[in-house]
Amino acid sequence: MPIVVSQKQRIYYEVEGDKGPFLILHAPAFLTLDCWYKSYYVDLLGDHFRLVLIDPLGQGNSDSPEEPEFYKIESRIEHVLAIKAELGIDSFHFLGFGIGAQVGFMMAAYHTQHLRSLSIFGMHPYANTGENSSLTANIQLIREGLIKNYLNNHQEWNLAEDIQQKIICGSSQAYINSLETSAQWQGVESHLPAMTTHAMLFTSTSEPIFLSVREAGRSMPHGRYLILPKIDYMNGLLNADSVVPPLLEFTKRQRGH
Repeated sequence: MPIVVSQKQRIYYEVEGDKGPFLILHAPAFLTLDCWYKSYYVDLLGDHFRLVLIDPLGQGNSDSPEEPEFYKIESRIEHVLAIKAELGIDSFHFLGFGIGAQVGFMMAAYHTQHLRSLSIFGMHPYANTGENSSLTANIQLIREGLIKNYLNNHQEWNLAEDIQQKIICGSSQAYINSLETSAQWQGVESHLPAMTTHAMLFTSTSEPIFLSVREAGRSMPHGRYLILPKIDYMNGLLNADSVVPPLLEFTKRQRGH
């Protein structure tokens, strides 16, 4: 089982494909790396990249410590860089959703030398501005042991039954730590004007954070944002049929670098 030890924690990952540049895919809170398979990202991207899929800390086969300090975004970056070192990767493209997007933004701010490109959905690079007003309520549901209620509040994710069961069987404290760390993240707003990483931010006008995502895309020298017709989830991730074609077009110019 492919595991690296980083920040004293075991992080599980999988690699798909043996040709092309590396693309690291970092899932949001709750979801294991299985979501990339079930949402067809692996099928659609596998002919173009060597894919590195990560079980984020507190999820799947990675460790789930109860101490909140292990869940800092800075620590999650170290997990990614440890996998990079283990695989002998020079640089990589990065696709992140939610907490994975926060990891990506911080790498673009502090570790840009590792990135060929950055693709983001489900997050903006600013401190929590209250746009996600349901976050505190969701944390409380989990704290009260009502993870099924949490999932019922997100039926639009169209989660497969086995994915729901994995979430239900996971560590509630790990989920709380992940969500609270994400909510407390201070963002990288001051770094945006100097970012050299080429970035694509996916969003939709129906998304509560749309205006912040649009502003971020305009603030980054090599950033752009793409407005999807609608937010359409499958197994907790944006529909791959909507994301992958523009993602491939966007990364094409960076693939030879």
